[in-house]
Order: sequence, then C-alpha cells, then structure tokens
Amino acid sequence: MRKTFLRFERQLTHGAMWVACALFAIAACIGLLQIVTRFVFKIPTPWSEVTIRILLIWMVFLGIPAAFRRSAMISVDLMHRKAPDWFRPKLDILILAVTLFFLGLVAWWGVQYCLIAGNVQTIIGLEPLKMIWAYISLPLGCVLAMVAMVGHYLDPRHEELETAT
Repeated sequence: MRKTFLRFERQLTHGAMWVACALFAIAACIGLLQIVTRFVFKIPTPWSEVTIRILLIWMVFLGIPAAFRRSAMISVDLMHRKAPDWFRPKLDILILAVTLFFLGLVAWWGVQYCLIAGNVQTIIGLEPLKMIWAYISLPLGCVLAMVAMVGHYLDPRHEELETAT
C-alpha cells in the first residue's frame, strides 16, 4: 500500500512539475510575443498580460507539490538543522499537520471562490473565459501539495539539507 501510494505520488508530483514547466515556457513565449507586437508592430495584444498572469498562477500552484516533496522550504530546513535528534520525528508530524491544515484551508477557500464567483465573473481581456479557470488552480494545487506532503512524510527527502553547508 505504501509503495503504491509513493509511486502514485511520485508520478503525480512529477507530472504536475512538467505541466508547471510547460506553462512557464508558454508564459515566456507569450511575453516575448507581447514585446514584439507592442514595440515592433505597435499593435498591443490586450489578452497577453492577463494570460501570462493566469499561467504564472497555475505554474506556482502546480510547482508547489515538488517544493513540498523535496522539503525545499528554508524555515523548515532551519528547524530540522537546529532541532535535537530526539525531537525531529515529532517535528515532522507537527510540520505535516500544520501544512495539511493550511493547504486544506486554502483548498476550501479556493473551492468557495470557484462556487461563488467562478462562473459569474469573466476574465478581463479574455471575456469568453470565466474566472473559474484561474480560481480552480488554488484547490487543485493544494490537493496535489497535500498528496506530496504525505509522500514526503512517508519517504522524507531533505534535499536542501544535504546540499547546505
């Protein structure tokens, strides 16, 4: 069961990271297009800025699971370094509980935003699209990060700690 979950989590986190990288590349290409159309052709594209913003939001929320999985958070690494050996297992449980609570709270509020305003508001500059396409990144990214946190707890990887001097 544990190996199956860790395999599922690894594939999920890896896939989310690939999508986040692809979204970053797309945002960079749209940014280049915006520069060319605005300053070379003198025809600004009104949709490009808001599209980049939404892509970057998606990129962040899809990249968070990889950061949680690798324990690439400075404050958590510092606590691990400074904590005595006997306290580290308790610290891991505390970090897991606080992080899952926070991610669950953000996911819940993200769902509330989707339900309340997602289908009513439109995206300025992309009027045919509803804001739900931007808001849905919050709960989805948080759920993926929760899976990654549980995976990190079951198979801890403190990659930042091992490379720190």
